[in-house]
Amino acid sequence: YFDSFRNRAIFPIIDMRGKVAGFGGRSLPVPSGIPDAGFEGPKYLNSSESILFQKSRLVYGLYQAQKHVREKDQVIVVEGYFDVLALHAAGFQNVVSTCGTALTPEHLTLLRKFADQIIILFDGDRAGITATERAMELGLDYGLVLKGAAIPHGLDPDEILFDQSTGLPKEGGVEKMREILAQASSILDTQIEAALLEATKDAETKTQTVKKIAQWLRRFNDPVGRQIRMESVVKRLGISVELLRQAMQASAGHRSEASKSGADQASKPSGPPRVAQAPKGSARPVGKMTQGQKVMLAAIVRGGDAAIPVREVRDKLPPGMTIAELFDYSSAREFVATLLGQAGVLERLKEVPETLVEGEKIDPLLRSMLTEILVKEEDPYPAEEVKAAVGQALGRSWARFSQQVKSALADAEAKKDAGLQSKLMKEYLDVQRKMKEFISFYDEA
Repeated sequence: YFDSFRNRAIFPIIDMRGKVAGFGGRSLPVPSGIPDAGFEGPKYLNSSESILFQKSRLVYGLYQAQKHVREKDQVIVVEGYFDVLALHAAGFQNVVSTCGTALTPEHLTLLRKFADQIIILFDGDRAGITATERAMELGLDYGLVLKGAAIPHGLDPDEILFDQSTGLPKEGGVEKMREILAQASSILDTQIEAALLEATKDAETKTQTVKKIAQWLRRFNDPVGRQIRMESVVKRLGISVELLRQAMQASAGHRSEASKSGADQASKPSGPPRVAQAPKGSARPVGKMTQGQKVMLAAIVRGGDAAIPVREVRDKLPPGMTIAELFDYSSAREFVATLLGQAGVLERLKEVPETLVEGEKIDPLLRSMLTEILVKEEDPYPAEEVKAAVGQALGRSWARFSQQVKSALADAEAKKDAGLQSKLMKEYLDVQRKMKEFISFYDEA
């Protein structure tokens, strides 16, 4: 028998309650003069997954960094534990990292509670570039434009900030790191620009560029930001907006056509409402179905007193937003849009509920949840729980809207448009006052 964390430097991983939830261990060289037995294993090793320790939900260093993250309205995400320690030691105290896993939706949800701006600071090697691209795509699903900054290839933060022979601060290291962070820019825009430069080679490269950019923009869950970039792309490539839209629909596996087909089925007087169905081979649903979304879905489907908080939220949504957009999980969002967007659909659903979940092509997760909701004799969730779920979703929607206004304000400042800047600043302050109504919901999330 031997210790799981034998011969490792130990990093206590603290949750947002200030409690140790688990440990990370970095392997050390095998001491000389002893048998090399029992020391095999990965470079980094974490505690086993459990109720307390879930890597996809924990952010290393956030408990200690939260004050500085709030003050700067900015959080810097790096690759490893040592990177966090080195940057904090050099005075960069709004730095955190994941616990040996890629950025997850749960990580983004947690980080967005503390800051509007998220900067990904990964190594400039292939693995770092790939991780940055994955983070970008995840952010797009949530309407976020993450920023990226790259450390020079072959270096890590400690090598930039500290002398490796003495351990003392390196002259000019802090300034160099500030320069790297100051150059952080939208990962999406950087990727689009790189793709556009490639498109000048030949017709086939241009074709692939259109498809690649269309895939990114299709995932971008922010209609304002998406439209602005679409206009820029078609101008640069010399193509029509319609062609780009077609490429976006194709990248989604024609899901929009399937959604329209499902809505048409639901609107026929002689037939029951149907879930929007995507053909086999289509893209997987985007986003994650959380417990809060399940609670809201149950309230909408069952109706009655439990649905009152959902009905009342219409007047509290950000401008131009619908109740369906409170759902991050795309299949649920499409279903709720169909359910609430056409007269008589909800009533017919109550008359013939069992037909709702028929068909092999329905998203299995959504079908399972709807079946569970419909077979219960009583409302599965009390009104208080529905109200809390609606409040949390509403808070997230206003946070996204706030980010959109803030980005537009930054553009106005860059263009020195004083009139637009003044208008957007007033709108931004109004949004911030509105968001204070949801602080209690954030704390409960």
